[in-house]
Amino acid sequence: MNFSIFSEIALPELAYRKGQDLREVVSTILHSAGPQNHGGTVAQHNRFHDDKAHYTGVYAAGGPTTIDDKIDLSNLADRTDCDIRGVKLNQTHDARPIAYDTVHEHQEFG
Repeated sequence: MNFSIFSEIALPELAYRKGQDLREVVSTILHSAGPQNHGGTVAQHNRFHDDKAHYTGVYAAGGPTTIDDKIDLSNLADRTDCDIRGVKLNQTHDARPIAYDTVHEHQEFG
């Protein structure tokens, strides 16, 4: 609701419903202290929520956490880049390829 709808429609309707003149309603609004907070609803005491001695399970130990130093699948799984065969990319190998002559020599001595 914008100001023109409030002043042209809502205020006259309010004055009609209250049985007052429009000027009286406007004067009452202008001399009011404005909106007030009366506190709202206050929850009653609940021993299962408020008394931590009644907590059970994970919450008895302080509640769940999103940062643990425990071993789980995210710690165990290797998520580094690899090719279609599962060989890691950008990995240096210490093993040198075996030359044909070296294999042939081993077969002669074997």
